[in-house]
Amino acid sequence: MKTKLMIILLFVFALQISAQTSGTLNITGEAKKMVLPDKAVLNISISAQKATEAESYKKLSDISMIVLKRLRSDGFTEEQTKLTNFSMNYINWDQKKKPYYQATQNLTVKFLLDKERLFKIYNKLLKDSVQGVQVNFGTECSDELLSKVKDELIAAAINDAKHKATIITAAANVTISGINNISYNYASDLTPTPMYRNKTMVMDVASESVSSAANYLSIDEQQFNEEVKVIYMIQNSK
Repeated sequence: MKTKLMIILLFVFALQISAQTSGTLNITGEAKKMVLPDKAVLNISISAQKATEAESYKKLSDISMIVLKRLRSDGFTEEQTKLTNFSMNYINWDQKKKPYYQATQNLTVKFLLDKERLFKIYNKLLKDSVQGVQVNFGTECSDELLSKVKDELIAAAINDAKHKATIITAAANVTISGINNISYNYASDLTPTPMYRNKTMVMDVASESVSSAANYLSIDEQQFNEEVKVIYMIQNSK
């Protein structure tokens, strides 16, 4: 008899809980942050054109040695200045010109972002107007910075979801009884952001300080976004 009474009481209690529960509330918490990159990305493309394959290769090697010498004089190690993507192509598509061989290779250097150092390197690479050398700059966020930003944005997105839920439930005269589910999928664009560069930056450093000349470099912030989806359990307010 007592067992039956207990079952009935539990059933009634479950019905009361069910009557109080209105359902669920789906909220997407969002967070955005502008971040100043902390790494510089220096992309160098080197090419040489000559009538023969051997001549083209030798010219490419000579130009590459000039570039490597300038980089290493600025403190970059041999490990940081490895040349990659070597290719040799026979060019014969213009009937008005003699065919030739074109040799190319690339170099990418990443280092802690320092505008003055960046300007000095750029100035060294282009001041003699070495033909066959193209230099581009970019910026990116280090893994350490990305991890820190990601953690901050996840926490901010959760707080944004809480804030939205509080406003909605108060307006609807319901209360939050718990969390049913949290969904999160991290995705971020890690493409280096282009940096403003102009050949007018290549000037006589003696006539203007490196610090002043470095002001020609404009570094853009990168925007990172995070979303966290939260399903709250809600019930009618008493």
